Amino acid sequence: MLSTVFKSSFGYSQPTSAVIVATFCQHPGVALSKTASSSKCAGACCRSRCVASPTRTYLVMTNDRLELSAELRLLWLLSERHAWQGQRIQPLLVQVDFLQFQQLIEFHRLWLAVSRNLRQLKTASGAPLISLCPDEFVQWLQQSQQAAQQKTLAHWLMQQQLSAALQALAVPHQFIKGLGLSLKLHGELGWRFSRDIDLLIEPASRQAVAQLLRERGFHSEFDLLPANGLGTRWLMHLQKDEHWYHKNGIALELHWRLASERTALSNQLTPVFLQLAPQQLSVDELVYLCWHAMYSRCHRMKWALDVADYIHVLSLQQPDWQQQAFQCAARLHVTAQLTFMLHLVALLPALTRGEQLQGSQVLPQDVRELVGSWQHGSRSERATFTNLWFLLKYQRNPLDWLKAGVSLVFWPNVADLSWLNRLPKPVALIYFLAMPLLKPWRYLIRRLFSRATS
Repeated sequence: MLSTVFKSSFGYSQPTSAVIVATFCQHPGVALSKTASSSKCAGACCRSRCVASPTRTYLVMTNDRLELSAELRLLWLLSERHAWQGQRIQPLLVQVDFLQFQQLIEFHRLWLAVSRNLRQLKTASGAPLISLCPDEFVQWLQQSQQAAQQKTLAHWLMQQQLSAALQALAVPHQFIKGLGLSLKLHGELGWRFSRDIDLLIEPASRQAVAQLLRERGFHSEFDLLPANGLGTRWLMHLQKDEHWYHKNGIALELHWRLASERTALSNQLTPVFLQLAPQQLSVDELVYLCWHAMYSRCHRMKWALDVADYIHVLSLQQPDWQQQAFQCAARLHVTAQLTFMLHLVALLPALTRGEQLQGSQVLPQDVRELVGSWQHGSRSERATFTNLWFLLKYQRNPLDWLKAGVSLVFWPNVADLSWLNRLPKPVALIYFLAMPLLKPWRYLIRRLFSRATS
């Protein structure tokens, strides 16, 4: 069922109304009536009446509606792997506010894809789409594209050098997301921009790799902290990665596990990723991309694009990917994250066509808030009760709740690190144990201060 949904959603075949109803109701594989004029969803949790017609399908439920702005629709269409024909995008170019469109491109970091499609796609008269854009916008986009290309090339050269050095040391490693994902999904580097390099290693190799990075001109965010202080040791225990910076401006995240909390996903997928061939696609990686996007509430559109593109390429190699994906997600306790992201990328083609969708099953509150954050180019603060509830809602395993809670209340900030490293050991231990009381107090003061100054 889901394979049919995504083939139709990405433009490979005309979707049937019954399939769209099943997707919107989030019931992959449920039984549907075979009457095209009145298909009904058999899912027990869907208490609404699903109405279908040969030309349009919708859910009669509530008055909740969602319609993307012209700028956001244009951004998605110009960032897709298989962009629409230029004649279909052309009408949006006369509707958009190019200043707002520019801000959205900047926030979502989609300079490369947008620039490429604007230059390659043609209008009805045969001219490139970019000829319809204002000169100021074209100049800005060209400069941004060149800067992104230069950084991408620098990242690629550094990855090649580090990979050769790590292979010489016989250190298992994998470059995740970033340029590796661009090569897998697009077969080239100049499509997907990444602001840093993500290097995954085994925990036991961290010291050896850290020494190698220092020899290559990198310095760590923890270099100025005492290696034996209580604060530093505890932070390294909570952290999944360490940020390294090169003198030429390259940033690198050294990961020794995939998640800060030692969850099933982190424990099981880390060794799996280290064994993947550089160009190999896997259901495990798709599940990870969905989890990663949801962990930060998918506040950048490029993560949803990654999921959509990954589904397209993976479905060509593994037609039964959806069954394997849900089995993997169930094993890792991330089924809710996978379901949400699949639902989101199935909705977006209809939204980018300018359709209004309605109904709380089709458009849950989280979807509306997510798309709203895309539109406004905003990223919510991590240390909020809203984000905590969001993580608990989609992380269904109680043990993972406990691990996330421990990380939340004991995670030290820079001031905590300074105190914990300088204080005598008994006093530092008392300070550390008092952190669950200090952090809510800080949060309350910060919220009150922000309200008073707003």
